[in-house]
Amino acid sequence: MSKRLLIINSVLGFGSTGNIVLNIAREYQQNGYEVKAAYGRNFKVSKDKLPDIKKYGIRIGNDIDVYSHLIYSRLTDKHGLASKAATKKFLKWADEYDPDILWLHNIHGYYINYELLFTWIKSRPQMQVKWTLHDCWAFTGHCSRFTYVGCDKWKAGCNNCPQLDQYPKAITDKSADNYSRKKKAFTGVPNLTIVTPSNWLKEKVKQSFLSEYTVEVHYNTINTSIFKPAPSTFKQNHGIQDKKMILGVASIWNERKGLNDFIELARLLEEDTEKQGHYKIVLVGLSD
Repeated sequence: MSKRLLIINSVLGFGSTGNIVLNIAREYQQNGYEVKAAYGRNFKVSKDKLPDIKKYGIRIGNDIDVYSHLIYSRLTDKHGLASKAATKKFLKWADEYDPDILWLHNIHGYYINYELLFTWIKSRPQMQVKWTLHDCWAFTGHCSRFTYVGCDKWKAGCNNCPQLDQYPKAITDKSADNYSRKKKAFTGVPNLTIVTPSNWLKEKVKQSFLSEYTVEVHYNTINTSIFKPAPSTFKQNHGIQDKKMILGVASIWNERKGLNDFIELARLLEEDTEKQGHYKIVLVGLSD
C-alpha cells in the first residue's frame, strides 16, 4: 500500500505558494505516493492546471466561510481562530484519509482554525509533519512581516502591534493573546520539521518560540526551461537600447515592496551628472 501525503495551504495552483504545492503534489505522486492537497480559497487558474486541481484538491469550507473569517478577523484581530465548522468537517475527512505525512504551508488566509488543526496533529504522534514557512506569521502575534517597521517583539511576546493596518488587518489589538495561543498550539508537536526558503528565515525561526524544532532550508526553484537568457527586443521597443536598465519586479508594488526606494534611486541618478541619462529604471507589475 502506497504512503499517503496530505498538503495544506491557503490556495492551490494560484500564486507562488499555490504553484509550489501543486508541484509537490505532482512530484510525490510520481514517486508512488497517494496525494491530496487541501486548500481554502478559490482563485481563477489557467486551464492546464484544472485537471490536477480536480485530482488533488480538497477544499476546506467555501466562499462564505472565507468571508466570515475575514470579517471576524478584521473585527477581533483573532486571525486563524474562526472557521470552526469548516475545520471540523475537514479534519473528519482527514482522519478517514489517514495521511502518513502532513505537509503544512500557509495556514493563515481566512480558511482554517489553527487550534483545532494542531490539536488534531498532536493526536497523531505517528504522523510525520513538515511545515514550510513562507513568511513570519506563525511566530508573531499579528503580522506576517515585521522587518519594515523594525519590530522584534515576537522574540519574547507581542503587544501593542504597530502593524494592525497590515495583513491580516484588524481594528483592535489582540496581539498578546494571539502570541500566547500560537505558542501553545504550535509547540510540542512530535516529529515536526520546519522548512524555510532562506537562511534568513531559518535564523528568525531559531530566535522564536519555534526554536525547539529542526529547521531545514529548501530554496524555492524556478523552471529554467522558461526562465533563461533569450533574445529580446525590449530595449529597442522602448527606445532605451543605449541605456543600462535597472529592473524591478513585483506582483503588487507598494512602499513595503520598495517602490519608494526606486523613486528615490531615480532622483539620485537624475541628480548625478556622471550617471545622468545613462540609466533607465523599469518596474514590472505597476498599474498605469
